[in-house]
Amino acid sequence: MWRPRTGVRSSRPRAARGRSRIFTLLAASLVVVIAAGALVALRQLTTSNGHHPEVPVPSHPPVALVPWSWSSETSFYQPPSPLPSEPPGTLIRIQHMAPIVPIPKGATAWRILYYSRSIVGSDIAVSGVLVLPARPAPPGGWPLVSYAHATTGIATACAPSRFAYLGWITDLGGLLHAGYAVVATDYPGLGTPGVHPYLVGVSEARSVLDAARAAREVPGVDISNRVVVLGYSQGGQAVLFAGQLAASYAPDIDLLGVIALSPGIAIPELISHLSSSASMNGFFVTVAYAWSHTYLDLPITSLLRPAAMALIGNVDTQCENGLVKTYSSLQPSQVEQPDLAANEPWQRYLIENDPGHSPSHAPILVAQGEQDPLVPYQLTESFAQMACAREHDHVRLMLFSGAGHYTVTLDSRSAVLKWIRNRFAGIPIRHGCPGVPPPPGGVVPSV
Repeated sequence: MWRPRTGVRSSRPRAARGRSRIFTLLAASLVVVIAAGALVALRQLTTSNGHHPEVPVPSHPPVALVPWSWSSETSFYQPPSPLPSEPPGTLIRIQHMAPIVPIPKGATAWRILYYSRSIVGSDIAVSGVLVLPARPAPPGGWPLVSYAHATTGIATACAPSRFAYLGWITDLGGLLHAGYAVVATDYPGLGTPGVHPYLVGVSEARSVLDAARAAREVPGVDISNRVVVLGYSQGGQAVLFAGQLAASYAPDIDLLGVIALSPGIAIPELISHLSSSASMNGFFVTVAYAWSHTYLDLPITSLLRPAAMALIGNVDTQCENGLVKTYSSLQPSQVEQPDLAANEPWQRYLIENDPGHSPSHAPILVAQGEQDPLVPYQLTESFAQMACAREHDHVRLMLFSGAGHYTVTLDSRSAVLKWIRNRFAGIPIRHGCPGVPPPPGGVVPSV
């Protein structure tokens, strides 16, 4: 049977600060009345049997409920300045989404703003959303799915929690119907100040894990520390890194499984693939811009040619679909500097942000479409082979013939829901890596 490694599941509480939560209402308006009514209903969702999650919810400074208004569309995302030091996952403020965003029937949703850590370890604020069934929680609290979204861009307006819908969360309705709470990070720098470190694995992973911590701090909500992480495309890379970091970075999270749909893996090969056609130029420019702001030894002019630099202002104003269209007017030879193979920092960061080189502390499910034009399925097979051959992980690979980058999220829904249900139910996983073909010249060893 698959067994978690020693120390993976910890019951140690995060450091309590001895301060009680105060739920502060900030303004009065018709929207406040709606939000307050929803809040009263929410407080009634706490279970009456006195059961609490295994790891106590820590006590931190008061959480503000921000009523929705057009002005708060931007002010909600502005963290306190200067930002006081608090543990990662500490909740700063919440805002009901119901007045402006259609949510699934029988559910409640909030925007959240919470603490995380940058790649250099400094305090940062990250935004996201929390959605859960509007009914009493089961004993032990709602099992939690922490979701990591696909590429949207790196401009402020590209934060998914700003969108006027929640359809960017893969199979949200199915997850809620199955009885799970769902928290979804925007990632650092999307919505909140700073440049989003696009495809920087550690940054994404911390925001995914800290979103799970923050969800448990929403007043009046009973959410378990038992978590499955689910990511699509860029989010697939994020959750794979979350699996690698969870035991050391978030030992208070009981991580039960990692699900990566059309994941960003084999980063050196994937970036090379994104440089192969004009339709992919926008993705490469997004990486170049983000990494040049994340890594001080990687100036953007060492990555992009003058023709690409002439359009670079669009990165701050357009989301990914717009960037793809803007940069498709150039040939790849007009975008990428010709000597990237000799660019030592660039090559080093490609490897650093490639998942699969460290053990995952939870079993992994990977779903991939064989007709995916963005992430070729051969790269996903290679990732699974690498993880198994290095005896790091249990990896189940599911290939869907005829499925593309997006449609695999539809084709895999029933399998994903079943796999999540089995993880929360504690059903053991057998040795090995089902669905993973043997690498050339050898057999993939069991884990």
